[in-house]
Amino acid sequence: MNSIERQHVGMIVRPLPSTKAAVPVARVEQGTVDIIRSFSLRRWLPQAPDYGHLALHKRLEQGEVLFFPHLNFELLAQEARFLSNQWPGKKSKHIYLPAYSNAVHGAVANDPNHAELREMMVRYARLSEQLVRFLFPRYIPFCMPVGTSFSPHQIAGQKTHWRKNDNRLHVDAIPAEPSQGSRLLRVVTNINPGGAPRVLRFGEPFRQFATRFVPKTQQTLPGIAWLLHQLGVTKNRRSDYDHLMLQLHDCVKADAYYQRTAPQQEFIFPAGSTWIFFSDQVVHAEMSGQFALDQIFHVHPEGMADPDISPLRILEDLAWRKLVQSNNATITY
Repeated sequence: MNSIERQHVGMIVRPLPSTKAAVPVARVEQGTVDIIRSFSLRRWLPQAPDYGHLALHKRLEQGEVLFFPHLNFELLAQEARFLSNQWPGKKSKHIYLPAYSNAVHGAVANDPNHAELREMMVRYARLSEQLVRFLFPRYIPFCMPVGTSFSPHQIAGQKTHWRKNDNRLHVDAIPAEPSQGSRLLRVVTNINPGGAPRVLRFGEPFRQFATRFVPKTQQTLPGIAWLLHQLGVTKNRRSDYDHLMLQLHDCVKADAYYQRTAPQQEFIFPAGSTWIFFSDQVVHAEMSGQFALDQIFHVHPEGMADPDISPLRILEDLAWRKLVQSNNATITY
């Protein structure tokens, strides 16, 4: 990071370099998108001040990203060795630990270090859950962990299929874990030991984004959700909402013109910082960075303070139909 970037850490808006893995981005005017909100929290288990009066859940639901520049996840001495790209398997973008599971996915097979790697990820998951409960007490009855990711690879320059290329603007939808309308809440921490930042782009509000791309989607054939669940491809049945979100994820990544010209803001997250956002709502792209931990939660739609601005309600408005049936509204964990 150069001297100018240090003076404006997290606030750089500039054209991105063209690489084979990233779609070139036109110059973005500063202020086109402004969704980052900074807070001075420094502890995962804060005693004071009380953040309840800030109603931070409302900021999340409005599509803002909550940024904690001084909230770091300190590794134990024996965990420092995991800050290397030797741990993921050859075909793995990241290492993943599903909630309530002992199995670490995506790591080098049969490695004796799996237990300690898992313990590091479990510790991050527990701290993230405690933080979410503290900052968003409204969500406590409605929030369930999905899993924890550890990303040792450098994002920039990765060669991958466009559908898996997170350098492109997108909203999150997990193919194997249908949400059935539940929100995807992410807690992410940059744990880079060398001080390298993690650079993301953020796009336009969800309603504008969805208005552009919903007309390009198609309804799914009857029986597909049942078949995918029976075959074990999905953990539970996909709702029409899940099918639509997956199509939006693919449509926007495939649209090179949108990637170049859409309103967007680049933000630099320094090492040792944490951010929280609804990744099913916030249009985003990960441009560069190495070594991050990421905890994902489902938040049931009944927990929303303002359901009318949730992706589910917006997509139902645009699709002119109900996308989640009441008998599918409960997710099995």
